[in-house]
Amino acid sequence: MMYDAHFGDFFLMAPNDTASVSHWWDSAEPLWITAEKKGLRSALYWWDGCQVEIRGRKPTFCRKYKYVGYAWPTVNEDTRDALLTALQLLENNEIQLVQIYYEPVDFYGKRLD
Repeated sequence: MMYDAHFGDFFLMAPNDTASVSHWWDSAEPLWITAEKKGLRSALYWWDGCQVEIRGRKPTFCRKYKYVGYAWPTVNEDTRDALLTALQLLENNEIQLVQIYYEPVDFYGKRLD
C-alpha cells in the first residue's frame, strides 16, 4: 500500500479499484507503453496496470490482472492458453511484445514467510 499526499489517496493493487487510477502510473513509463510509442504492438496477460491509460496510451491487448487467491482453479490452463495464443500472435507478427504474469508464483511465494 502507498499513500500520495498530493492526491490524498492510497494505492492498493488489484482487485482494488485504485490500481486503475492513472495518476499512480503517470510518473513512470512501463515497457509496453515505450513499445507502443515506437509503433510496436503489445499484448499483456494479467499484468496489473495494463488496463490503465498512461499519458494517452494503452497496450494493443490487455487481459486485466486477476488475483489468484484460491478462486482461480484453471490458472495453469488459462496461462498455457495465453502463452499459446501469444506465440501465435508473435508468429503472425500481430504483436511484437508479450508479457504474461503468472500470479501463483507471487501468491504462494508470499505465503512462505
